[in-house]
Amino acid sequence: MEHFSDILLNEGIVARDSSMVKLYSDALSIAPTDANILIVGASGTGKDCLAKFIHRHSPRAGAPFIHINCSAIPAELFESEFFGYESGAFTGSSASGRQGLIAQAAGGTLFLDEIGELDLDLQTKLLQVVQEHSMRSIGSTEYTSVNIRVIAATNRSLPGMIKAGQFRLDLYYRLNVVSFEIPPLSRRRQDIRALIEYLSLRFGQVYGCQKTFTPEAMGFLLDQEWLGNIREIQNFMEKLYVLEDASVITDTLLKENYRFSRSPAPQTSQAPEFKPLKQAVAEFQKTYITEVLRHTRDLDEAAQILGMDRAALNHRLKDI
Repeated sequence: MEHFSDILLNEGIVARDSSMVKLYSDALSIAPTDANILIVGASGTGKDCLAKFIHRHSPRAGAPFIHINCSAIPAELFESEFFGYESGAFTGSSASGRQGLIAQAAGGTLFLDEIGELDLDLQTKLLQVVQEHSMRSIGSTEYTSVNIRVIAATNRSLPGMIKAGQFRLDLYYRLNVVSFEIPPLSRRRQDIRALIEYLSLRFGQVYGCQKTFTPEAMGFLLDQEWLGNIREIQNFMEKLYVLEDASVITDTLLKENYRFSRSPAPQTSQAPEFKPLKQAVAEFQKTYITEVLRHTRDLDEAAQILGMDRAALNHRLKDI
């Protein structure tokens, strides 16, 4: 296991936790096949890193790896970007047409990041590509064959979206031939120290300086939640090398100068303040009588509504 971790490190992949070592080992076994893959994980966990690893170790490694962030392309432009278009397909289109991203991935891997952001109409068109291995560019009347492997990724619950009618079940099964779930850093604590050490060396080379962490500082960093996962650690480490002159990083320096992501504190619901029944009834009667009087502005009418005679109501008002 440790030997495989070192092999991964040579590819720029930090994986010391047993769950990640197994995940990449399984991915290496699947890579030579042409099976479509679904990668699930929170933002910043390294879904794109895993997708590129699979591509590099597949027979398609010499062909393009096209990364499409489905949430970054406006819905109205997605179809033309995705499928391309023929000459004169629509007003403002290029006279020579345009090759879409699917065609650009020919022979290689199409990585659909944040697949859960696609609307149902685009999901239907993607299903044609995944299921029939064919596509039709905008303005064309003919389908052309497509030779690509599809790897999709999401930080959302696609089964939950299916139940809500937001994601196609048939597309889900076509994409989810093999699935990998990348755990957040909070569930693989060994990787936090390894990432800090790796990034310290990397940014030390980039910025021409080296920093060390006191045991207390490292302990403090290991105790953080790192809700932004790898992306948050990378951001923090680069900021540290850019902003700090100190070569030795202490826990005091970190606590005074840096903020780290934390889960929102659970809201504590206050227990209701209970009163003796007699007091509660008296308070309700006072409020209710006051409201009736405010509404009627007439003592006789109020007494009638309350089912009391005028004298009894007068007596009650003295207590109020």
